[in-house]
Amino acid sequence: MLKGDKLTEEYIDKSAQRMDELNINGWKICQNTKLFRFGIDAVLLAGFAHVSKTDKVIDLCSGGGIIPFLYLARGDLEHITALEYFEYFCQLMKKTAEFNGCSDKIDIVNADIKAVPEIFSRSGFDVVTVNPPYEKNGHGIDCPNPVKNAARRETLCDIDDIARASAYLLKPGGRLYMIHRPGRICDVLCALRKNKLEPRTLKFVQSRVYETPNLVLISAVKDAPPYLRVEQNLIIYNEDGSYTLQSSKIYDCGEL
Repeated sequence: MLKGDKLTEEYIDKSAQRMDELNINGWKICQNTKLFRFGIDAVLLAGFAHVSKTDKVIDLCSGGGIIPFLYLARGDLEHITALEYFEYFCQLMKKTAEFNGCSDKIDIVNADIKAVPEIFSRSGFDVVTVNPPYEKNGHGIDCPNPVKNAARRETLCDIDDIARASAYLLKPGGRLYMIHRPGRICDVLCALRKNKLEPRTLKFVQSRVYETPNLVLISAVKDAPPYLRVEQNLIIYNEDGSYTLQSSKIYDCGEL
């Protein structure tokens, strides 16, 4: 198996590892509080992506595996594959799987996304999910921690790498689900169409009704004819800070 980078010890504080509640059927997830914990974008993506138990699903740029474990905890899938570059996060995923008794339901692959054709058979998946780095490499101030930097910026893979890998993995008619920043929407749509992944749905996400969107959910279908639908924006919070009915539904039952 082709491996991704190992984190050097200077970037790992294992005392910061802990098991956090998923608030679904007693499941927990192993995270490191000094690296990255899952955020609302992963929860939104898991609610946006339509999967069935019979689908063969792979999550790219999986990090600590929040999207795979949300699906398994809710019983949405019988099995899922997670691909992650950093070995340390793969170790965290293994701890989560062992704790929740689902090691037989997840394949954890420690590899570079660019090596996908060397690891997987072409057209082997029905669904790809991905929560990629949002910023172009070289934009903004780099973080000295390479993991945090790679999660924020395209230092290890860019949107073209993700589109190529997804197109290779998906069957004709297979579905890609992604979350990104509105400012990168042109880059994303161009990369998808170039790789015969036809954009199907855009759903913009805004924190409150009077704020501009800061996230966009995107679906695409492999080898599909052109047709793009822009859905009603998702608003996360009411003016009093409580969750809106739609966002509450995502947390309660994982549906968007």
